[in-house]
Amino acid sequence: AHVPLVEVTAPGIIVFATRGPSRYVGGDDALAALVHTAIRQRLGAAHHTSAALPHFGIGIADGRLTAAIAAQHSLHTGAPHIVAPGASRNVLADTPVHALVQCVEVIGAVGAGVPGADDVASYREVVSLLQRLGLYRFGDVATLSEADLIARLGAFGRDLFRLAHGMDRHPPLAVAPPPDRVCSQQFDAPVESRDAVLATVDQLATGVVEHLVAHGLAVVRLHVLLESDH
Repeated sequence: AHVPLVEVTAPGIIVFATRGPSRYVGGDDALAALVHTAIRQRLGAAHHTSAALPHFGIGIADGRLTAAIAAQHSLHTGAPHIVAPGASRNVLADTPVHALVQCVEVIGAVGAGVPGADDVASYREVVSLLQRLGLYRFGDVATLSEADLIARLGAFGRDLFRLAHGMDRHPPLAVAPPPDRVCSQQFDAPVESRDAVLATVDQLATGVVEHLVAHGLAVVRLHVLLESDH
């Protein structure tokens, strides 16, 4: 409703660029309020009661890591947390390096030698090493030279230098959502055999897969919905 393209970073986490939308609606505060209201309304419709709404956080900052930390702060306060432009490094200076583990899904990973978001163990090992070296906060890491970090941690050292200075690994990977592809089969008479239903589902699923393959695409998830009288 408010942002044309979003990055679905992980289940329950989305990232999007705010510069254009914020200018359109009158600033980061206005955009955060709109998104906050939209999420509450959506969750309210899904849960039918405000008392049962899941907690969620909204963070806006110059970079992904700082935005993730701001969103976690928002998760506890219940209000959007906005970091002023240019203030990300100051926020990170007092942030424990353990935030790397907490925000690994948001910051993503690019380049050889940099652990992926699914390799949480590697991030824990790096955080443990930094703490043993007396580098407990990103501000401590930022005092080191990039060459020293690379000498000790390799490619991850260069990556860590950028993160500690509030720089992004990459911008939001926002792409237009693919069109919905739906297959349906309606029987003229009630179907009493389970095998007939399964055979039809298999036929429809095969048709979807073949259609996608013909267009150079691969199936990531196939959602089958079955409705019966019971």
